[in-house]
Amino acid sequence: VEREFEKGMSFGCHVETSFIYDIPEGVYSEFTCIIGLQAEYAKTGNTKVEFLNDGEIVFAKEIDTNTPSRNLTIINPGGLFEIKCSSPDCARASTVITMGNPELKHHVSPPAQR
Repeated sequence: VEREFEKGMSFGCHVETSFIYDIPEGVYSEFTCIIGLQAEYAKTGNTKVEFLNDGEIVFAKEIDTNTPSRNLTIINPGGLFEIKCSSPDCARASTVITMGNPELKHHVSPPAQR
């Protein structure tokens, strides 16, 4: 199913692609996005996607032509936050992952005491 997002990021998964962000500890309550294969490549691509939080795998999924896009929530992202994808068909340059509407949500501060 083709979807359009207000914001997002797409990247190719040739042999292995990795993005690492240094997120301040204790600032964000969650990272959310919608993840799946980019629509124009969904007929041919497949890949393994992992999200790591300080080296610990917090999400891992094989995504192929039969995998619908899905909502993803990572609780308490902080430290080194890595998004990694790899393609078992490493010669295939047509495997493209899309993250629609990615967002880091701040912790909500409790109301001030009077």
